Amino acid sequence: MYSLKFKMKYLILVFFLIWANTPSLGQQFHFKNYSLEEGLSRSGVYHILQDHYGFLWIATDGGGICKFDGIHFKNYTRQHGLASEKVRIIFEDKNKVLWFGTNNGLSFLNGEQFETLTTEDGLSDNFIRSITQDKAGNLWVGTNRGISIIDPSIKQISKKIKNKFHTPPPSNAFIIGRHN
Repeated sequence: MYSLKFKMKYLILVFFLIWANTPSLGQQFHFKNYSLEEGLSRSGVYHILQDHYGFLWIATDGGGICKFDGIHFKNYTRQHGLASEKVRIIFEDKNKVLWFGTNNGLSFLNGEQFETLTTEDGLSDNFIRSITQDKAGNLWVGTNRGISIIDPSIKQISKKIKNKFHTPPPSNAFIIGRHN
């Protein structure tokens, strides 16, 4: 009555519908939690970066930087030359230099020592929010008061772009004035 071709299509369709409605038991996620007990300097974490060697660098809220090799944590603070223990962002540039944006300047790792750039060196502000690199190799550093562009080969600020922030009034405020 039904052709073999029709029966095969019907059988494949039934098999697919059964398979599609079966809960997938193959995916299980395994989590390993790290806290102060395992060596993390602070539990508040802002950013994590894996460098070109495979180390994890963890930016913490008040504990500085943690370097994790998969087994042990090594913690870096102001005692090691970091600008602040409140680190918001970590960035590795094309030359494999690690940069750390803090609330007190921009630190970078020079070998095993940290060096820091601040407003005294020309940063638009010491509170660093973001870091990226353009095709020419310049670092663009976002701060609370604008953008600083850094030539990473000489570790100097080459340009600042200041933001003139205009905060709009709250939506329930009345503005009295004339429009000319």
